[in-house]
Amino acid sequence: MLKLNCSFTKDEQANAMIRQFINDRITELAIRDIEEASGKDYLEVTRDDKEFQDNIHYFFPDYYTPVRSAREFLELLKLLKSRDQEVPTLTQEYALHAIIERYLTMCDNRHQSPAKALPAKARSYVQEVLRREYEASGNKDELDPDYILGKIEDMYDYDEICTFNLDYSALDHFTEDEINDMRGKEDV
Repeated sequence: MLKLNCSFTKDEQANAMIRQFINDRITELAIRDIEEASGKDYLEVTRDDKEFQDNIHYFFPDYYTPVRSAREFLELLKLLKSRDQEVPTLTQEYALHAIIERYLTMCDNRHQSPAKALPAKARSYVQEVLRREYEASGNKDELDPDYILGKIEDMYDYDEICTFNLDYSALDHFTEDEINDMRGKEDV
C-alpha cells in the first residue's frame, strides 16, 4: 500500500479509510494502464511482455529501457497491492505522477470530473471526524472539513498527496542514484 505523505486527521480509523480509498483509486488506474499497454488482463502480464514493455515505456524518463520500464511499473503495482505501507521510490513516484496526469488529462478531454466520492459509510465517518476536529480546534484558520474532503476525493491533489517531494521530476535529467547522492550532500 502506498504510504501517503500526510495525515488528514488525528483519527487513525479515518486515516486508514482515506489511505485505502486513495490507494484503491491509484491501483485501479495502474491496472487499467497495464491492461491498455499490454492488450490483456493485468494478471497475465509479465515484465518480459514485449507489447507491454513498448507501451508502458512512455510512463518513464526517455533513457529508461522498455525492459526497465516494464519492471518498474510492475514493482509499483506490487507496492500498491501490498498490505504494508511503503514509501515509493523516485522512479515509482515518477510513474505515479504519469498515471495521475494521464487520468486528469483524460477527464479534462472528456469534460468529466476526476473526483470520486468515498464509499458512503467511510465518507460519513471521515466527514464527522473532520467536522469534530475542526470545531474542537477553536482555530477558524484550520482548513474547512469540506475542503479537506474535496482534497481526498478529487484526484487533482493526488500528486501532492502521493509523492513526498518533486525530486522525481529530476529523473528527466539525472539518474535516481545521482539524485540520491545530491540529497546526501544537502543533508550534511
